[in-house]
Amino acid sequence: MPLGEYERKFERLSRYAPHMVNTELTKAKRFEMGLRPEIKGIMAAQLYTTYAEALRRAQAISNGLGLEKKPMHGVESSEKRKWQGHEGEQDTDEITGILPISNIPAIVLIDSGATHSFISNVFMDKIGNKYEKMNGVLDVSIPSGEIISTNQIVKDINKRQSEQKVKDTSVVQEFDDVFPEDLPGIPLDQQVEFIIDLAPRTAPVSKAPYRMAPKELQELKMQPQELLDKGFIRPSVSPWGAPVLFVKKKDGSMRMCIDYRELNRLTIKNKYPLPRIEDLFDQLKGAKVFSKIDLRSGYHQLKVKGYDIPKTAFRTRYRHYEFTVMPFGLTNAPAVFMDLVN
Repeated sequence: MPLGEYERKFERLSRYAPHMVNTELTKAKRFEMGLRPEIKGIMAAQLYTTYAEALRRAQAISNGLGLEKKPMHGVESSEKRKWQGHEGEQDTDEITGILPISNIPAIVLIDSGATHSFISNVFMDKIGNKYEKMNGVLDVSIPSGEIISTNQIVKDINKRQSEQKVKDTSVVQEFDDVFPEDLPGIPLDQQVEFIIDLAPRTAPVSKAPYRMAPKELQELKMQPQELLDKGFIRPSVSPWGAPVLFVKKKDGSMRMCIDYRELNRLTIKNKYPLPRIEDLFDQLKGAKVFSKIDLRSGYHQLKVKGYDIPKTAFRTRYRHYEFTVMPFGLTNAPAVFMDLVN
């Protein structure tokens, strides 16, 4: 909706709810709430106390972003020519975006052609940088035709940012139930199920549990219980049994791993061709957005075929369990997972 049309509609509807716009500041804030996102994002970083001031600034921002599609009068100067009142269309190549500055999202005008970068005082307070007084005054001509003067400068803004994590993305934060870090429970039935084909006349193999340090024994009580609560494993009386060991991760925590080497030795290998790099480049041509998946959550989306569940059994010092979903460490797991992805 164009800003002028929104202003008229806002004024008309305000008459029916005067208690919601009973002060100038309240009316200005209500007006800001209904603005287009690109205008509202810039308005949020500005200070104003009256509705008239908010309207004036919204109009200036709208004109600056080229949202009104009206000719504008400006001042242009160069070594070859100088004129005033030159009339022209708005630049349709103008690009705005949201970029992190010191890890705080900011609306920026990309490749504006300006000789300096300009930032609002409100945003400066957010990122905690200090500004210094200049000896003189710098006049800035903005796209709306207004002249803004400043005598402050910011030095040494941190251009580096920490690694962006998926959980910091606004969409993930808004729909956190859609992007769980771990699957909350047993997955739905898929077209692909994990099957373990063994060589003929194969007898069950059961290995004694490994000896463990006290810290590993503590993890051995907790981690299987987490899988048990989610339904990923269940108590077992299977004649099969693989031992358990723990691997230290980079963050110092311990990951429980099942030693399926004996089972893998008896399994008929599912051979599949690896895609060529040239084919992958053809498939990714023109792609702009890429995603990644936690393989642990990915593997746990696949159920094990009912009659093969006993083969996934593993022994601990305390109990005997078997997997109902595809575990790590099995020789054919990557091929079956690729079938699910494809």
